[in-house]
Amino acid sequence: MQKTDRGKRESNIELLRIFAAMGVVLLHYNNPYFGGGFLSVRAGSVNEAVLVYFETVSVCAVDLFVLISGYFLGTSDRRDLRKPLGLIAQLFVFGTLFFVIKELPKAEPVTFDRVLSYYVPGYWFVFVYIALYLISPYINTLMDDLTGEGKKRLVVILFALFAVYPILVDSLQYLSGRSLGGISTVGIEGSQSGYTIVNFVLMYVTGRYIRDNDKCYKTSRLLLFLMVDQIMIIAWVIGDKIITGKNIFETTAWNYENPLVIFEAVLFFLIFKNMKIKSSRVINTLSAASFSVYILHIHFLEYLRIEKFADSSPLMLILHMIISAALIYLLSFCLYMVYHFTAGHLFRKLH
Repeated sequence: MQKTDRGKRESNIELLRIFAAMGVVLLHYNNPYFGGGFLSVRAGSVNEAVLVYFETVSVCAVDLFVLISGYFLGTSDRRDLRKPLGLIAQLFVFGTLFFVIKELPKAEPVTFDRVLSYYVPGYWFVFVYIALYLISPYINTLMDDLTGEGKKRLVVILFALFAVYPILVDSLQYLSGRSLGGISTVGIEGSQSGYTIVNFVLMYVTGRYIRDNDKCYKTSRLLLFLMVDQIMIIAWVIGDKIITGKNIFETTAWNYENPLVIFEAVLFFLIFKNMKIKSSRVINTLSAASFSVYILHIHFLEYLRIEKFADSSPLMLILHMIISAALIYLLSFCLYMVYHFTAGHLFRKLH
């Protein structure tokens, strides 16, 4: 967990970290390749509208994680190599644990591919985040050398080059069906929906910029902007569906580099930043497992019977989504605590 300059955790931001981790769970609840919510729900139904809304609310979760890092890590150039190594250690320990639990009882031949599936590719975030963590001191040096106006220009340029332009290219490619990655500013394969170090750097710099320009905004106004932003994202989703007739989850509206998704992350951050919450030991302790939730939650999704609730009443679906995200967070927290006091303790001793 990040700390303030005084060494005290801000429980409002720690609560936001928990919210973001649960958002990742909901994203994969809906994801056709993990939880399968969008594949199980009937097209055009009220339940599909429920999934679209929760997807829209949750889609900024990854951007939020990185923005929070920029807000706090931007104040210090000290980096501890034990942190990225610790993240990889968690990935290895938990991946091995679930491989043993899920695969060995099948009494089937153990293949290299089956083993590897428990470590990659679902954890791309871990490795891209580690890369950002290691280069972040140099980003800080750049920001320190800029004037206030220079920082503003940098954010605007990064936003234009790596959010606005890429989403235009992605949308044109999506609507035309023609490969246009070659004209993207991110790479030959296009923006990759924002799953890149480029988007992480943009969010990190944005978090640092917010820190350096600590302005106060009325929560009521921020909530209004958030509502409008989410309506625009949902309208984009519907528009993509009407124009192309493709599956609703194929929309570019939920790309991480989409300016509307980035705005949503910024608005959520500012809203939580405005919250007046006394330092809470419960919140601060629970938030320690937020990164572990990202690593662990995929292993629990198959037990949720999502296909059953996707075909139930909208109320049951909503309750199932919220309760599932909360339970997965708590289960992940328990596993994190066991890891922290056993394997994590041994790992720290070795370093």
